[in-house]
Amino acid sequence: MEDKKLTDNIKDKIKELKSIRNMSSRDLGFRNWHIRTAATLKNLSSANTREINSFKKLTFTDTKYQRGKRVFDGADEEKYNNDLNEAEAILKKIVANIESISTKKVTYAEKPSAIKKPSMAKKTSSTKKTSASKKSSSTK
Repeated sequence: MEDKKLTDNIKDKIKELKSIRNMSSRDLGFRNWHIRTAATLKNLSSANTREINSFKKLTFTDTKYQRGKRVFDGADEEKYNNDLNEAEAILKKIVANIESISTKKVTYAEKPSAIKKPSMAKKTSSTKKTSASKKSSSTK
């Protein structure tokens, strides 16, 4: 059930991407989305570590140093849109990974014949014999 909640939450983050595409990396709406998405990704299993690290590396702004740059310019806008596209691809890949793992769990659960369990009847009979033999030896 936890996987279902995580996938639903990540799918919601993907849907929210549409509303933040017209923002910049400095807008409060984008920053909130980015923080909440990163917090959601912390709850994932270690199977998605590569994707989580890829998401963390996204900067959403041009990181080249330019003296006196204080405004959001074209390079920032291009980097922002490219990183949003990359973030969307990463989140979709994470959802696909979670869903494939959960289907594997269901497949293994459906095949109980693959797991061999020792029979309980043999164990109980052997314990009865040993306790019976102990009683007979202690009575002698």
